[in-house]
Amino acid sequence: MGTTRLACAAGVLLTLGAMGCAPSLGECDPVKAKQVVFLDQGPNNPANGLPMYAGQALMQLSCGNGGFCHSAAANGDARYGAPAGLDFDVSVACPVGGACEGDAITRLARNQHRVFKDREDILRVLDNRTMPPGKVGREVRARAGNYVSLTIQPGYIGGVDGGQKLPEIRSADGRDIVRNWLACGAPVVERVETPDDPRETGKDCTGDMSVVGDCRLRAPTLVMPEPNWDSIYDTVIEPLCVSCHGPDDSTSLAQSKLDLSDRDAAYDALVGKPAIGDKCDGKGTLVVAGDSAASLLVDKIDTPNPSCGAVMPVGIGPLVGQIVDPIRAWIDAGAQR
Repeated sequence: MGTTRLACAAGVLLTLGAMGCAPSLGECDPVKAKQVVFLDQGPNNPANGLPMYAGQALMQLSCGNGGFCHSAAANGDARYGAPAGLDFDVSVACPVGGACEGDAITRLARNQHRVFKDREDILRVLDNRTMPPGKVGREVRARAGNYVSLTIQPGYIGGVDGGQKLPEIRSADGRDIVRNWLACGAPVVERVETPDDPRETGKDCTGDMSVVGDCRLRAPTLVMPEPNWDSIYDTVIEPLCVSCHGPDDSTSLAQSKLDLSDRDAAYDALVGKPAIGDKCDGKGTLVVAGDSAASLLVDKIDTPNPSCGAVMPVGIGPLVGQIVDPIRAWIDAGAQR
């Protein structure tokens, strides 16, 4: 029996309460127990942004995650000594738009109950460092990605870039996250929906119909524009600019004198046209075809202190480089329609 198999088998014995005294779970901090973290599997991965509670995420990543030991999907040698049925899979039951597949809610309820029932033994094997297992566990966790915490600033428009990675479960901070989560009853995110406004990321879903856990709003994918007008309009101008530069905000529209609510009219109002709004009248050309550095549009969305008026979009800008760079490239290539 290999080292990892021995580790899992030792963990099972401890989980069954065969050794040692139960550690104290201590007090429950309910706010920390429901700290929302988000999956980060690397650039452009469509699974990015899936929310879990921090303790739930550490348990899921470290105790099987569909690949080894305490996972119903792991069979035979992949369980490394963990008996069939000793499963700690607390993954989100309904990860796409609140839709649930098969008996996912039953699975989550059953395993949440098992985790809470074995809470003292789980903490004991963490303290004894017999679980999670060694090399194979690290390999599976590495393939699973990380969970990160996000600070949702007023300018947040999606994605998990810059998130703070959760500590390892064996670290003092990781152990305390799991301890507090267990002390608070092992709360879980059951359902996931996508927010209409990225700044709602991590909040409760409206009209939550969850059964055993909660519904949380995921971190939406940050869609980067391509260096062409249609993509820039669809991914940047329409979702981020039209709310002010359109008929729904007559005050802002009157001040800016720039209506971007129609794709073709927006192009005509930007390319080769001077700024005429209250704050920037006479201060430059909005888009200078072939010269992004001379384009007032780029100045307004790329710098915190533009040459005139406020940074744009209001409450969001300046935009990240991954969004501004394709706009620069489109302008420098001639700003074609």
